[in-house]
Amino acid sequence: MRRKWRKKDLYIANFLRDEYDDEGNKISTYDKPIYIGKENIQPLSGQSDIVEYGTRVTKMQKVLLDTNFKIKNNNKVKNIDGLPVKELDVMTVKSLTLKYNDQKITIKENDLAYLDGAIPESEQVNGDNANYRVDSVRYQNKKIAIYFEKLPNK
Repeated sequence: MRRKWRKKDLYIANFLRDEYDDEGNKISTYDKPIYIGKENIQPLSGQSDIVEYGTRVTKMQKVLLDTNFKIKNNNKVKNIDGLPVKELDVMTVKSLTLKYNDQKITIKENDLAYLDGAIPESEQVNGDNANYRVDSVRYQNKKIAIYFEKLPNK
């Protein structure tokens, strides 16, 4: 029997800049995390991955996104089955389809990612709950391959 893959939520917090405090410690600042969507995120395991990353391969994950992906808007119907028939009759077809923002996001190296159930809710500073860092972004023909490396102590 075919095993069903579960897609995982993906949030990205864009890297803004590095600042230094009075003692010379580097403090990285990040933008507010953006929900990318549910994506098929897989660990690295191939021979070429092992050659490229060595022992770090156990801390790495990868996702493939379309080159023209759009950020999903939160204005969508989440559970159509649970709604009474009267409410479904009143709804327009537009509200039942997924809506997208025209907002563009560029994912680049050193951005933070929230994977494996980590979510950016109730964090004091942007990026506090992130558990992965974007290691590499590789543009291909119709897809973008994004490699994540697990942050230490997360």
